[in-house]
This record gives sequence, C-alpha cells and structure tokens, in this order.
Amino acid sequence: MKHLFIINPVAGKGKPLKLIPEIQKYFNKYGSEYDIKVTQYPGQATDIVRQYAGNANIHNELRIYAVGGDGTVNEIVNGILQSANRTYCSLAIIPSGSGNDFFKSSAGTRPHCLSFQDLLDCSANGETNPIDIAMVNGRYFANIASFGFDAEVVFHAQKIKKISWLPANLCYFASIITTMFRYKNLHMVVTIDNQRIDDKFLLLAVANGKYYGGGILPAPEAKIDDGLLDVCLIHQKNFFEILTTLPKYVKGQHRDVPGVSFFKARELKAVCDREIALNLDGEIIQGKEAVFQVVPGGINLVAPHFQSDLTREQAAASSMSY
Repeated sequence: MKHLFIINPVAGKGKPLKLIPEIQKYFNKYGSEYDIKVTQYPGQATDIVRQYAGNANIHNELRIYAVGGDGTVNEIVNGILQSANRTYCSLAIIPSGSGNDFFKSSAGTRPHCLSFQDLLDCSANGETNPIDIAMVNGRYFANIASFGFDAEVVFHAQKIKKISWLPANLCYFASIITTMFRYKNLHMVVTIDNQRIDDKFLLLAVANGKYYGGGILPAPEAKIDDGLLDVCLIHQKNFFEILTTLPKYVKGQHRDVPGVSFFKARELKAVCDREIALNLDGEIIQGKEAVFQVVPGGINLVAPHFQSDLTREQAAASSMSY
C-alpha cells in the first residue's frame, strides 16, 4: 500500500506543516512507501489525488491522509470520486484545521489516540468502512451544505478569521451576531424526494455528517453510512425569533422549535428567488438553484476499532489533542 499525505499549510494556522517531521519519522521507521504533498493553492489537493488515484489498483492500493480541516477533506473526496480507481483508494483524516467537523462525525469509529504517533499508527493500519458522500450540482461534499442564514454566517466568519486571531468557534459566533442585523429570509421552492414546499425560509441545511461551523449541530440524527441525507428546514423568522432559535440550533436542540422541520431524503432540489451563498463544507459558492443527491458507500474511510467506553466527542477531542 502507498500512503499519500496531503498537507494544507494554511489550515489550523500552520499546524499541518509542523506535523511533517513526525510523519517522516513514523514511516521511515517502518519502511513504508509514502509521499508528502504540500498544497500551494485552493483546489490543488483534488488534482494531486486524482493523479495518484489513477495509478491505484488491487495490487497497489492508495491510502490518502487529509492533514488539514474540512476543506482539505472536501478536496480529497472530490479527487477520489473523480477517479475510475476509487475502489482502491481510502481516506484517513488527520484533524489539524480550525473546525474538524467531519472528523467529529466519523470519530465513532476512531480509537482513543493518546498522541499524534498513535493517530498515525491507527490510521496507517486501520481497516476501512464505506461511508456515504453527498453531491450538489455535480460537486461532491462529505459533510454539510446549506443555503441561507448559516451560509451567510460562514461567509462573514471567513472574513473575520482573516483579520483576527479569535478561535474558530468565536469567529462563528461573532459572525452570527453580524449576520442577524442584515439578513433577509429567502423565498425558496424546496422539493424533497417528491414533496414540494414553497415558502420563505431562514435556512436550509443538507447533512451527511452531524456538525459544522466549529461544532454547530444542525442534524443531530445524521449518519454517514445510512444512505440518506438529513435535511433541516427552518421557516422564516423575525429578529427576536432568531435570537431564541439559534442557541437551540447550535446545540442540536431545535427539533421542537415552531417552524423547524426535519426530513430524510435521497434527493433534494432547492430553487431560490435570488442568487445567494451556498456553504459547501466551509467553501462558499454562489447560485440560485441546487440539486442534492446522496452517493451511498461512495468512499472508503479508515476506521480503526473504537473504544466503547468513550463517546464520539471524547474520542475526537482526544485525537486532536496532539
């Protein structure tokens, strides 16, 4: 097996670069074949993975390590799924970004790693399980995509990150406050499988994983291996209703809030009355229409055995403490 490390040098304020000597130390010790690639621009990880995956086969499998955050995972997923040899590729996640939200959703299959060397060991030697991937307008995403208020929050949070040293979660909360004073509800026609809903909405979240935005929990029941997308629709809210709804939304306690609906779906189409931001695993793109689909078992995720006495969140936090 060949091991390919994709290093995002700007994730986690440069943390991935500091991990390179430890990666080299581990793989040189065991004589394993590995390459380390440091990306130079957005989207390059997809190109690198597609190139390497083209040489993967049953006799020479490829394990790809995302050393960065959710954006790095997103680019690698797109590279794998654009390859005809995807069956012979697997994804391992070395969480070193600011949010690492998809890692939290997959941590239920992670061990209690006490150090970075432990994490490398269980990632290099772990078995794989197939997990679902989602797709919107022909582009794949691993975690969550959304229209509306929260997409605007991500857009402004990215601006705040660039000009401050606030932790990721504080950047998001600062952005929430800013967005509340300027946001207008969206008129959308949403078709979930065969059910059509025409209304004004605060937001629409389409989830494969559970978390986004540094730990916000829009889809508490989402699973990455059930063959379905979890959809959260929040109908229009005024300023004061937003104030009471958002704290519950952040904690995943919004199921009983009036105007909040949950669905399970294989396909979904959303058409908006104006061009708006679409948050795609933390990347912001613009558009008026989005068509979502699930790709069941679309990718192989490295899944070492998980200690049953730990919660997912504890395992994820432990693995990110190196």
